[in-house]
Amino acid sequence: MVPIIDYPEVVAKYLPCFQKCFKRSEQFQHFAQYVTGLIVCIKHSIKHMNNRFLEHGDQSAKNRFLTESPWSELKVNHQRIRLILDKIQKINPRKCVLIIDDTLLEHDADTKNMEQLSLFRDPNTGIYEHGHVIVTAHLHCPLGQFPINFRLYYPKGRISKITLAKWLVKSAMRMKLPFQTVVFDAWYLAPELTDFLDAHGKVWVSRGKSNRVAFLDGYKQPIVKWLTQQSTETVSTLTVDDESYQTISKTITLSNHKRVKLIAIKDLKEEAGWTLLFCNQLHWSPDGIIRIYKRRWKIETFYRDAKQNLGLEDYMLRNMAGTKRHWYLVFLAYTLLELSSLDSGLMKALKANAVSIGDRCREAMQDVGRSFILWVVRQTALGKDLYEIFDLAYVQQNIQRAV
Repeated sequence: MVPIIDYPEVVAKYLPCFQKCFKRSEQFQHFAQYVTGLIVCIKHSIKHMNNRFLEHGDQSAKNRFLTESPWSELKVNHQRIRLILDKIQKINPRKCVLIIDDTLLEHDADTKNMEQLSLFRDPNTGIYEHGHVIVTAHLHCPLGQFPINFRLYYPKGRISKITLAKWLVKSAMRMKLPFQTVVFDAWYLAPELTDFLDAHGKVWVSRGKSNRVAFLDGYKQPIVKWLTQQSTETVSTLTVDDESYQTISKTITLSNHKRVKLIAIKDLKEEAGWTLLFCNQLHWSPDGIIRIYKRRWKIETFYRDAKQNLGLEDYMLRNMAGTKRHWYLVFLAYTLLELSSLDSGLMKALKANAVSIGDRCREAMQDVGRSFILWVVRQTALGKDLYEIFDLAYVQQNIQRAV
């Protein structure tokens, strides 16, 4: 791998927007290098990212930048949100969806010295893993998708995931983000959140647990049990985005006396049972509710891309302040990659949105490669031979070459 001589275009373009967030030039340099490293480096340890830069200093300086240096990650995040708003503020809020979910950031058991590390059950494997869980808000709109904010969920604390989700929605509204609808899974379907959304005139769509109870046919009973008693005349076949479902639609009263629109769906390609969707808009059509809920998948792709390509869970910081700064900078790296696809008009945006985050990272890596080639040419023009250039680029800088 080649040394990083200059910042890739996706970072360099937006760096001036963040300069006022840092009082010292050294802080700003560490910031720029860290965000660059998240995008172009395969490994995301501080040591590896630091050593990729030509004429780098000791890695301890970047460690202190994350854990001790006096700069505000909240200011950085607010500036990031302003960049997003500049691009999407004219979009109709009805076309934007705020998605709430959480993810487990796994770490080995030998990292117990990390602050607020806990044991969680991985929902995908059923195995208990050490790690952190963050609840996040994610905005999906016609021009792209953007992580908005997060809150750390600590099971030994007194704040529930529902309360954290409510805080995230409040935060998104304070930021004046354009969204009318909030989407979440069954874990967050609770009166604390839905009553808050209703009070603020927000639409919400949620999945429901299979054991959910409602008032049906005059008495309280499990919804799934009621579904098995329905005749074939009440079942419709519906195609949404080229996928076919059996559906049953009904306005019902949940056990907490909230009136909602129920859409029960069964995928014709699978043998699974009914999936329950709820919405507070009683007049909405079944296909509209299904289509909105399917947009929840966007936050899953963000988690996957941020973990695989941007090092979301590749941190070894004992200090929680440094860990949170790492998360904010990963959010920034992802946002810059998304914004880069919107810079040259709508047609480029539509094409670029079909390209994965991994592809955009590789484009940034190509920028780094071009910068290195130009640096070699300049060194040659200054009269250095290839051995001297190699010594400058690798030996003196202790940068590992690709085998």
